[in-house]
Amino acid sequence: MSWDEKIRCSATEIGKAIAAGKTRLVADLDGVSDIDTAGLGTLLFAQAELAKAGGGWALARRRRAHMEILVLAKMERFLEVVHEDQDAINSFFPDRRAHPFNILELLETARQEQPPP
Repeated sequence: MSWDEKIRCSATEIGKAIAAGKTRLVADLDGVSDIDTAGLGTLLFAQAELAKAGGGWALARRRRAHMEILVLAKMERFLEVVHEDQDAINSFFPDRRAHPFNILELLETARQEQPPP
């Protein structure tokens, strides 16, 4: 299932969560194969809706391909991206420690995977 298909299915659920007062959500990307441009737009729309309601969401268990598209689109600045689900939950509480995405880790991994010239 692509990210766009998954997020469209989730858009209604996000609306229901906001209506129920649940404005801090975690998106587990483990089962997401790819994120296309429609998915990126939907992701930002959902973030804006949650922010208007006083909350937000965190993306957890992302793959390298997810981060590459988010960095390419410069969206990692607007979204909370972490390693694990618990980090996502912790990111909503100032007194807890979360392990956020580190762009330097992505660049170092990409550099190491390139074949020598």
